[in-house]
Amino acid sequence: MPQDGVMCFIKTEGTGCINRKPSFYFYALRYVLLFQKGTVTEELKELSTRYFSPADDSIEGWEAYSIPMGNGFIGANIFGRTDRERIQITQNSFVASNAEGGLTDFAELYFEFGHNTVENYERKLNIDNALASVHYSFGGVKYEREYFISYPDRVLAVKFTASKDGTLNFTYAPTIPFVRDYAKTPGDGGGRTANIECSGGKANIHGQMNCYKLQYAVSTSVESDGTISSFEGKIRVENASYAVVYFCTDTNYKLSSKIFLEQDNLKKLEYEDVRPKVNSYLEAAEALGYDKLKERHISDYRSIFARTEFELECDIPEDETPELIKRYSEGERIPYLEMLYFQFGRYLLISSSRPGGLPANLQGIWNAHERSPWGAGYWFNINVQMNYWPAFTTNMTEMFKPYADLFEAIMPQCQKYASEFVKENNPEQYVDGEGECGFAIGTNNWPLEVSPPDRCGGPGNGGLASKLLWEYYDFTRDKEILERYTYPALKEVSKFSTKAVRKYGDEYLISPSVSPEQVLNGAWVGGACYYVTVGCAYDQELIYENGKDFLKAAELLGMDGQAEKIQREQIDHYSPIRIGWSGQIKEFPEENLYGEIGEWWHKHISHMMAVYPGNTVTSETPVWQDAAAVSLKYRCDGHLQTGWSIAQRVNAWARTGEGDDCYKCLRFLIGERTYPNLFDAHPPFQIDGNFGGTSGIAEMLMQSHEGYISVCPCLPGEWSEGRFSGLVARGNFVVDAEWKSGTPFTIRITSRVGGPVKIKSGNVSLASVTSDGEAVSAVSDGLDFISFDTEPGKTYLLEKIPGKANLTRPANLVIDRESLHLTWTPSPEKGVTYKVYRACDQTPVYDVIAEGLTSPEFTDNNLDFSKHEVVIYKVSAVSSDGMTESMGTHEAINHASELYLERYKLLHAEKDVAPYYNMTIKNCFK
Repeated sequence: MPQDGVMCFIKTEGTGCINRKPSFYFYALRYVLLFQKGTVTEELKELSTRYFSPADDSIEGWEAYSIPMGNGFIGANIFGRTDRERIQITQNSFVASNAEGGLTDFAELYFEFGHNTVENYERKLNIDNALASVHYSFGGVKYEREYFISYPDRVLAVKFTASKDGTLNFTYAPTIPFVRDYAKTPGDGGGRTANIECSGGKANIHGQMNCYKLQYAVSTSVESDGTISSFEGKIRVENASYAVVYFCTDTNYKLSSKIFLEQDNLKKLEYEDVRPKVNSYLEAAEALGYDKLKERHISDYRSIFARTEFELECDIPEDETPELIKRYSEGERIPYLEMLYFQFGRYLLISSSRPGGLPANLQGIWNAHERSPWGAGYWFNINVQMNYWPAFTTNMTEMFKPYADLFEAIMPQCQKYASEFVKENNPEQYVDGEGECGFAIGTNNWPLEVSPPDRCGGPGNGGLASKLLWEYYDFTRDKEILERYTYPALKEVSKFSTKAVRKYGDEYLISPSVSPEQVLNGAWVGGACYYVTVGCAYDQELIYENGKDFLKAAELLGMDGQAEKIQREQIDHYSPIRIGWSGQIKEFPEENLYGEIGEWWHKHISHMMAVYPGNTVTSETPVWQDAAAVSLKYRCDGHLQTGWSIAQRVNAWARTGEGDDCYKCLRFLIGERTYPNLFDAHPPFQIDGNFGGTSGIAEMLMQSHEGYISVCPCLPGEWSEGRFSGLVARGNFVVDAEWKSGTPFTIRITSRVGGPVKIKSGNVSLASVTSDGEAVSAVSDGLDFISFDTEPGKTYLLEKIPGKANLTRPANLVIDRESLHLTWTPSPEKGVTYKVYRACDQTPVYDVIAEGLTSPEFTDNNLDFSKHEVVIYKVSAVSSDGMTESMGTHEAINHASELYLERYKLLHAEKDVAPYYNMTIKNCFK
């Protein structure tokens, strides 16, 4: 915080500030201008992770404490050791077959310094510029290191410096681990080879991954003002004040449909000697030099990263990151850590998914194992999709290109799988011919292998995969994207879905159908049996989402063929949402009360697909939205499991508008399922939790899935003041906002492609709307909505928005099932009245059955409960002027008998696996 007589003003880069004023905010990528006694100094304040000790040279040290860096082709983990520095390298196409462990540790770079007892040690990652650094003192000399990985120049660069000439001495040993002529057992044809040539300050390594005949090459060099020599594959630097190390690599992997169609592993890849290409990378890097490479790297990275900011009022902590997480887990409020976590997710996606490379996998682009967890694959029943949830909303659309290209490449093989599935499971719908049965995909997939639908995820997987390709268009409104990627994907998934369903009465239901990884009953502790049914929510919601998107895409392109005709005939008969006796969204159509089937606290929330990432459950279907909140309450309260699954819940909660419940999950995600280096903890490390967490925060700040831009739709009470800039809404609008007391008072909309825009925010219809200083004609639809036309490239400022007070909702709604008498705890505000809503059975909207009530009770005398399976009541508070209505409290009643409820209770005396995850992660902080 500023000292006496000092005031902070903030100057930000990127999209700019909104009516900035003196403030004690801490701003992402900010310059603090310190005015004191007429003098001005400028101090750069970093958004960074900090550590006061190196990472242990172990797999635990790698996972929890190393610093991750990447450029979409290679990932590096920096240990920051002073005795022997270790940089672990992952090359995202250096993969063995799934049977041999998938993605594998590619290279280890060791630097022998022998500095065993040091002082003033600090290691950090500056995520504003994607630079890592280490500094410490040894023997009276200050040693510093700086690391970055450049996307434009395909090089890892490290600079070592010493404060005293002639005192920098080290041995550099680039190595390829696990070199042998077999994978698991001698003679299995796996393994890898490595040949190293070292001369002067340069080393070249080449070899292959045997199972695919995957060729690789490495070129690395050292430049220094000291003496450079080489011996036994190592490079020695002596008597220097600085040294720069360059590292370049590549393989002969080229994404294509042939890779997935070819069943002979030895024929999947075309032979290519990649040594000349890799040498050219190194030569170009050396010609540019370290400073120019760094300049180009920062310019490239910041052209993406600086687009979006998120700021909360807070102090600037001086503690190391592990200590911040520990205190946060103990309940301390640390807004800086929340800001850092949000931007760290964006940093990771920029680092692991860039055009020309492969998509981010389960571990992003970072793996130190010979056999990576789950082969570091692409899991299509939630995980790979979650990796890209923040790509559009947080202004990083280019990062999505590898996913789109992968989908295009796997299409022919997935068409074969679709035909096989339909022929086996629904033969009367089978049509012979290439692609006639559409696209289907299983859960477990890798860069050279793709799988058919399975018991971990069936037909719904395709709908979940194609949803992102609709968003690719909807956020950009780019017709070329619509034509090349979006429409073909949606059409092929729709063709499969309409053939995978069977007609039962008036419904079209998927059969067989599975809710991903959900079991017959009890907890998943290994060896459990998957539950297989007809028409589970996961499949029905996703074929419905896909069908909607497909018909919209077809209309935009003027397409109206047989696929469109069949989809229109089926779309209204998918029954995507069913309400159960608990007032929940059913996961399975045959369940009555929540959790009668499957694991009660299951990590997946597959019946929430219509909530997020879908848009079937919205404020236009309030009964369904409340039912989603009921399901989330059951799935969350007290028994949260894996990191990524909690991130998924944050996004779903955000769509319900329940800010405090959403924030509770976010706090648990950051405080209890995050390693000291901010990697997400499944455990083990799994990156989709990071990406889902960033996406969830963006959804709390801004949503656009209902056809309008909703600003600050899910703010928790702890975020009473703040600002964001550079978030992107569907329609390709860039949104900035600043809020106080939970209500935005200034909003800025930049229209990239033009078109009408509609905005929802408290009292926004009272805003002054201008563009380039000129008044803009706007139309209001109630106090909280405003609409106006926009032109491409123009910015529109909405300011002077008056604050809007929030009412406290009624609480503790109790319903007597016999008399239908309702009682509740009243809201504390004076002069409020109450409104009572009712919904029966499967209706998505409520009826208002009473309003203007002044006492906290009501009897429903107009309903014959015996004629209904389930009835949901909801009560809200209304301000004395009738202008503000609180969120509601709701409860469901049903006809379950005492005996039924007792059996239900006994059914779920199950093992809770959450403590296992808790202990595993806490051990990292000891």
